[in-house]
Amino acid sequence: GERDCGILREALKTVSNTVALRFVGIDIDETSCRNAELAFKELPSVETTILNKDILKVDPDTLPKFDLVYMIHAHYYIKDFKSLVKLLKHLVKDGTGSLLIVSTSQSPISSLIKMFFKKEHDFPLRRSEELLRELDEMGVKYQVELHMKGVFNFNRCFTEGFSSNFSKDVLNIITRTRRFTYPEEVTKAVIEYIQVICRQSPDKGYVCDFCDTAITL
Repeated sequence: GERDCGILREALKTVSNTVALRFVGIDIDETSCRNAELAFKELPSVETTILNKDILKVDPDTLPKFDLVYMIHAHYYIKDFKSLVKLLKHLVKDGTGSLLIVSTSQSPISSLIKMFFKKEHDFPLRRSEELLRELDEMGVKYQVELHMKGVFNFNRCFTEGFSSNFSKDVLNIITRTRRFTYPEEVTKAVIEYIQVICRQSPDKGYVCDFCDTAITL
């Protein structure tokens, strides 16, 4: 996404003038790829390749080995997790490289995401608990690095209600859907429900807690 590319770009700025860097980004979404290309135009010293592809259709032999391969949350949308892990591990430098996966753990917000995910896909949402269980079944060694906890307050995001595209966009973020594809009455009902919560507790608003887990392989 645009925000993640911006964060990575700023991080790379600190080392790109002293170390030769190569960045390869892979995303099936065309808009995300365009955002990444725009973000990295500001770093001409970083050799950048953006691939607008399904990651499981990428030939790993056409890419170099990397010091760091990372996937932040995107594994949810890939049904064949075993093939994904095999591909990512193939891209890591033997002995010195690292594979980092960040995933959402069990929390109220992930439960909400799970409900909508079930409507969007023909396979269940893979949270941190399921991810670790699958790695165990595959016999893959891993290490849980840290749990990152936080809170979102959406109080002001829904003040304009259903008439606001901004409210709908925030709802898309909460439910992790690219575009909200449900009937308008469903969208309206969900936003009105959130508005009621905000009015009942204006000091807290619609608060969602979350916990992300960072895992290295």
